[in-house]
Amino acid sequence: MKKLISQGTGSLLLAIAFALCIRWAFMEAYVIPSGSMLPTLLVNDHIFVNKASFGLRVPFTSDWLFQWGEPSRGDVVVFRYPADPRYYYIKRVIGVPGDLIEYRRGYVYINGEVVERLVPAGDVKADWQWLSDKSFIGDQNGLSDYTHWQESIGRSTYSVLLNEQGSRQIEYEPFRVPDRHFFVMGDNRDNSQDSRHWASRERRAKGSVTFSMQSDLKEPIEVPAGTVVKTDLIRGLSRRYRTTEAVSVKPGQASQVGVEALSPGLEHNVSARQIKTVESEPLNGLLTVANPDSILGGEDFRYVPRSYVVGRAMFVWLSCEKTLPILTFLCDPTTVRWSRFFHDVD
Repeated sequence: MKKLISQGTGSLLLAIAFALCIRWAFMEAYVIPSGSMLPTLLVNDHIFVNKASFGLRVPFTSDWLFQWGEPSRGDVVVFRYPADPRYYYIKRVIGVPGDLIEYRRGYVYINGEVVERLVPAGDVKADWQWLSDKSFIGDQNGLSDYTHWQESIGRSTYSVLLNEQGSRQIEYEPFRVPDRHFFVMGDNRDNSQDSRHWASRERRAKGSVTFSMQSDLKEPIEVPAGTVVKTDLIRGLSRRYRTTEAVSVKPGQASQVGVEALSPGLEHNVSARQIKTVESEPLNGLLTVANPDSILGGEDFRYVPRSYVVGRAMFVWLSCEKTLPILTFLCDPTTVRWSRFFHDVD
């Protein structure tokens, strides 16, 4: 009897260890809690995520043992929320490091080229059939407020939803994706908290610049607070900064004053001697400007760090319209969406 118990305990421990190994290194299940990825993913879809898509991690940490791939444009990925890594999000990768991303009137622009919206066809068209007014709780007119479109980025062709009235009023300035980061968006474009919005804990880069006269004037030049200076083009964009206080520049002297970036973000952290132009008129042409030291401190949470990416979404293994009233993590068996079993996530 003791031998049987010992063997049973050993088998159980081995099974647990094997399951943990699978979960740590290869595959893990997640549940979709919101409609931000409609119609690609429905609320209460249970999906498997391939955690070995991009590498192998040190067990139960975010550190990599080996890396053999990178997320591509169009991939649906699970990742830790940049502003609070305790939480997991799922979105579609739109921009990879170095990309210039814009969003205007419902259209995505990548490196200056528009991602065309097409009339859905084939499997993409079928995504619409999963939706109903119940999918849009809180919207006055439900499903009738939305239009269904098809986009293609990289190797992925997928659905997007647009609330046409809302999308016409939403525009986002160009974002340059930093190294080792990714720009992500939900397929339900007007109901997704994503890289377009994640700047709630933003920080602007700060430092100082020195002004010198480059004219033959003999009287001091007064430089007001808010004077704008900028770098030459860096990866296609100038970084712009404003002075934080007024300063008087006298002939033959260099006057130093603090500056801060006009926008938050990592891209505004620049090395010494990168700022070269006074943008504000009429001071342009009268003064030279330079930053003697690096300008640092810029940060925001628009971008997903590479180390926060968990893996690529694979397929739906369970789906239901409702969960049980008390055990809300379990599906109500009377509302199971049977035909979504093994539905690929594209």
